[in-house]
Amino acid sequence: MGFDDLPLFAGINRPPVDRNVTRSGPQETSQEAARRALGRTGSQRRAIYEEIVLRGGLTCDELCVILHLLVQSATPAINTLARDGWLEDSGKRRQTRSGNAAIVWVAIP
Repeated sequence: MGFDDLPLFAGINRPPVDRNVTRSGPQETSQEAARRALGRTGSQRRAIYEEIVLRGGLTCDELCVILHLLVQSATPAINTLARDGWLEDSGKRRQTRSGNAAIVWVAIP
């Protein structure tokens, strides 16, 4: 049983948290990268969502460290989770490893 199978989530109209999502530009290299990534984006999205639920909120940088992801993979997953209604900006900011302020993302139940 996953998060989206729980009664709490019944009736919420949003795509599955683990759906595969990719976007690419017009360049051949971007399109090839999107095709190669498509099969694993759903599992990355689920892992990101579950980690944020478990820890009560994380930045993209923190997720990259915890889940051993590249920022180029984590950022689009976070953005699509937010667009799909699974994550939102908490309004809090934490410092990244490079010293910049970053959004703390929290789960939307």
